Amino acid sequence: MNTVGALKRRPFATLTVDEKRAVVKLGPHKPVVTIQYQTKAGNVQNQKHNPTVNPMDNFLSAREWLTVDVEDKRLYCFPCLLFAKKRDTCWVETGFHRISYIGSSMEKHDQAREHRSAVIDLKLFLRRTNHFEVGSLISMNSDEIERHNNLVCRNREIVKRLINAVIYLAKQEMAFRGHDESETSVNRGPFKELLSMVAKTDSLLFDHLDSSTVFKGDSKTIQNEIIALIATMTRELIKEEVKSADFFAVIADETTDVSTTNQLTTILRYVHNGQLKERFLGFDNVSEVSGAEGLAGFILNILKEFDPESKLVAQTYDGASTMSGRTSGVQARIREVIKRAIFIHCMAHKLNLALQDATKAISKCVIFFATLSGINAFFGVSYKRTAQFHKSCHLHQTTELAGGKRKPQAASSATRWAYKSRTKVGLDLGWSSSTVEEAVTQLKHLEDNKFADIYDCKVDANPPETQLKFCKLLNSESFTNFSKKDKFPDGILADLENSVYGSLFNTAALKDQLGYLYNSNMPGKLSDLAKMLYECDLKNDLPQVYRLTNLALTVPLTLMWTTCVVRNKLTVSATTSGTVVEDFG
Repeated sequence: MNTVGALKRRPFATLTVDEKRAVVKLGPHKPVVTIQYQTKAGNVQNQKHNPTVNPMDNFLSAREWLTVDVEDKRLYCFPCLLFAKKRDTCWVETGFHRISYIGSSMEKHDQAREHRSAVIDLKLFLRRTNHFEVGSLISMNSDEIERHNNLVCRNREIVKRLINAVIYLAKQEMAFRGHDESETSVNRGPFKELLSMVAKTDSLLFDHLDSSTVFKGDSKTIQNEIIALIATMTRELIKEEVKSADFFAVIADETTDVSTTNQLTTILRYVHNGQLKERFLGFDNVSEVSGAEGLAGFILNILKEFDPESKLVAQTYDGASTMSGRTSGVQARIREVIKRAIFIHCMAHKLNLALQDATKAISKCVIFFATLSGINAFFGVSYKRTAQFHKSCHLHQTTELAGGKRKPQAASSATRWAYKSRTKVGLDLGWSSSTVEEAVTQLKHLEDNKFADIYDCKVDANPPETQLKFCKLLNSESFTNFSKKDKFPDGILADLENSVYGSLFNTAALKDQLGYLYNSNMPGKLSDLAKMLYECDLKNDLPQVYRLTNLALTVPLTLMWTTCVVRNKLTVSATTSGTVVEDFG
C-alpha cells in the first residue's frame, strides 16, 4: 500500500481516510534494491541500496523521506509523493536516478518550499484526521454519539416543518414572499408568518427560529430549493407510475397569463394500479415557439422521458386549427412520429359549443344573456350608476352582491363560460327574478329535445375515429346480448385488430377472455371493472381484458354511442381538466 508503484496506480488523494492513515503509518518503503547509475567518467555501475548498510557516505539512510521503486529502480520523495501540489519534479513524477549527483540534489530538494510543505503536512496528517475522519465516530464515547444522533434527528424535524409549510402554501396557491420581510415588519410574508404561527404551538420550531444563527430555513433560496425538490420528486413519481402503466394519453392547451406569457399546460392520463390518473406535469413557456411544427416538437420533447413511442395512444387538444389540423396541425405532426397517438377533440369544448348553440336556439335564453351583458355595459360606464346598482342590491338583500363588489360580467370570448351562477342568483334576488326563472325552466325542460339534438349534431360534426369502435366491446349494456350463442361481436373485434391498436393485443386470447367477461357477474362501470381486475389479481388471469380496459380508460373521451340520451335529458360528465372521464355502464 505504501510502495511507489501502489501510490502511482492509486494516488494518495483518491484513497479513503482509513487507507491514507494506513499509508502514513507505514511510512516510506525502503527495500534492498540495486540501482544502476552512470559515473562522471561515463561508466555504468550498479549501486546496491540498503537502508541499513549504505556505502555512499550514508547519503541515502540519512534522509527519512527517501523511498525506492522496486519496478523502475529509482528514488522518490515519500512526503512529496503524498502531499505535493506541484507534481512535475523528478522526485515525484519520474524518480531520481543520477546517483553521481545525489548529494547536491538531495540538499537542494531539502530546501525546496514544496518539499518542506509536504513534510509538514505528513507530520500533521494523523493529528488532523483524529478529529475529522468518518471512522472517528466509532471512538467517540456514548455521550458524544448520542448528542450527534439527537442533533441529526432535530435537524430532520426542522426540515420536515419547512417542507410542510411549502406544501401548504403551494396547495392553497398562495404567494410565499412579502413586500417587507425584515424583523421589524408587521407582515413578513406568508411563508415566514406561517412559520411564526406554527412556532407558537411548536416548541422545537420556536427554539430553532429563536436561536439559530447559521441556518433558519426561511430564506428565499431555501424556499426555492424545497419547491424545486418537491417538483422533482413529484415528476419522478409520475414517471414511475407511467413506467408501470400500459399506455398514456397527453392533454395539452395553450393559455396566456396575466403577464402575457404564452404557456402550455400539459397533463398525462393513464391507469395506475387499476385506477385512472390525470397528472399535471407543469406550465411551459412557449412564447418563442411558433407554428404547429414547433409546438409538436416541444410536446414530444416533454414526453421523451415517458417512452411515447411505445405507450402514447391518444392526444387531446381544443379545436384550434393549429392544434387539431388534419394535415399540418400539432396532432397530425405527432401522428407522423407515433402512428397510434390518435387525436380526440376535447369533449368539454364540444359541450361548450353545444351549450352556445342551445342558448342561441331558445329565444328566452338569448334575451337572458343579452340582459346580463346589457346590465354590465350600462352600469359599468359611471361610478354613480355603479353606486346605485350596489344600493339596489342592498335593498333587495342580495347576499352575493351585498358587499358592493360584484356585477354581471360580459362574456369576453365565445369560447369562455363567463356567466357565473353567483351572477344569476344575484339578479334573481334583485329585479330580474322572473326572467331568470323562465330561462332556468327552459334549460331544465328543453322542449322537443332541442339540446340533445344540438349536442348530437356537434358530436356528429367531429365524430370519434373508427379506431375507437373497440370500446363497444366493454359496453356493459351489451354484455348479456354478447354472451348469447352466435352473438359475440366478432365484427368489433375485427375492427380492433385492423386498427392502430391491433398490434397491442393477442386477438384470439382476447376473444376467449371477453367470453368469460360477458358470462360473469363483473362490474358494469369500466373504472370499477379495471379496479376489480387489479385488486383481485385477475389482471394475470385476464391480461388481455385488463389491457383493453386500460386502453379504453386512457383514451380521454365519452363515445357518442355510450352517451345516454333520454327524452328531455342528456347525461354528460366531465373532469375539471376539461376532458370527459365518465365511462360506460
